[in-house]
Amino acid sequence: MFKFTGNQQLTIKTTFTLLDYIHKRSVRIITLNNLIIFIIFFLFTSSLYSNNLQKETTQSSKSFKLYDSIGDKNKPDLKKYGFTFVRSIPANQLWPPDNTDKSKPDLVWIKKFAELLPSNLSILNLDIEHWQLNNQPKTDTNRNIDYLISIADTIRKKRPDLNIGYYSLLPIIDYNNVVSSNQGKLSQWRTENKYLSKLSNHVDTIYPSLYTFNTNRTDWKKYAVKNIKEAREYGKPVIAFLWPQYHGSNLLLRHDHIDKEYWRTQLETVYEYADGVIIWTPWGKEQSEWDSNSGWWKATLEFIEKHQLNK
Repeated sequence: MFKFTGNQQLTIKTTFTLLDYIHKRSVRIITLNNLIIFIIFFLFTSSLYSNNLQKETTQSSKSFKLYDSIGDKNKPDLKKYGFTFVRSIPANQLWPPDNTDKSKPDLVWIKKFAELLPSNLSILNLDIEHWQLNNQPKTDTNRNIDYLISIADTIRKKRPDLNIGYYSLLPIIDYNNVVSSNQGKLSQWRTENKYLSKLSNHVDTIYPSLYTFNTNRTDWKKYAVKNIKEAREYGKPVIAFLWPQYHGSNLLLRHDHIDKEYWRTQLETVYEYADGVIIWTPWGKEQSEWDSNSGWWKATLEFIEKHQLNK
């Protein structure tokens, strides 16, 4: 059922109050002045109501995508909640099993890899983190950019239907300088990110990583918003990675689950600024056990219901 907002209720109530006033004052005769006042006010309130309704409709119909990359043991099928399953491809799958040298791409292997991808696969997120893209000579950065481009282009030739992107390479991760608001460092960060536009031209989606390093919610939100806005500069859809556990670099909180309200803040921030979210948790030996009663999952279900993302 449609519900009026507070502004709309106030507008309607005010309109009827004015109508009642005019009626009482004009039982004997409706003056021309009263009629003019009513017409002007009615046109104004109608316009206000229309604008509010249009704004609400736009907000509720925002296209926001949910992706499941959760590695928890005994996790149920999350499709009924509006999730699409996606699995990041780790670097070790992009080289032959017996090849320990990953200093440059093996394009012959990449072609075979692309040919073996499932035909119903639509999203390919590649996780290659060992090729540095900043804080080094430009020749090294250019070489690594070229390597990444060659992998994406080789896969695209075999599978032009795929939506291809790299995990966490665009923009460059720089938590400390972003939250410190060091203008000199921020300017350098933006310059480095802009230089990576040549790589962004060869992907379809930008996947910033917005993981949680500590309990400071203000700093996390500052970090997240600036990263998403920076990702927007590439002119591609932005799908953020979130992890409902603390990052492994925090030795005190490593892999502890984030509390419900902190997680809710993260989901709402990404909803406001990005085009979707990939919820990720570790696979393999660092897997957690699925818990439907966990605070982060309850917050996720409430978030889905609030924004009607499972419709």
